Amino acid sequence: WESGSKLAAKPKVSARIKELRGSVADSAKYSLEEHLDQLRKLSLAAAKNEQFSVSVTAEQHRGAALGFYALKKQLEISGPRGGPIETQATGPDLARLSVDELRMLRQLTEKTIDAPADPSGD
Repeated sequence: WESGSKLAAKPKVSARIKELRGSVADSAKYSLEEHLDQLRKLSLAAAKNEQFSVSVTAEQHRGAALGFYALKKQLEISGPRGGPIETQATGPDLARLSVDELRMLRQLTEKTIDAPADPSGD
């Protein structure tokens, strides 16, 4: 580790590392933007055709891609005498929304998506 940190401290090496990290981050960000945009288009098209469960699913996937939901994971830990104890994390269940609530969600989503960005941050 010590020799690696000494090498990384050299200006040319640190500049190259920064350059490589930037290009990888830019390409990953671009791919994520494309992915999110495609999911948005699918969600809006489904909602327009009153396929609300499809629209909600697309929105859930957008939220998951942005890290809004905890991933559902199965976790095993040792219980008494070494036996496993299974637990699962759960997220919100949007499938239980009524048709009116789904329409309201669609309207709010469209307003949020179509709203111009405020560069001042206000």
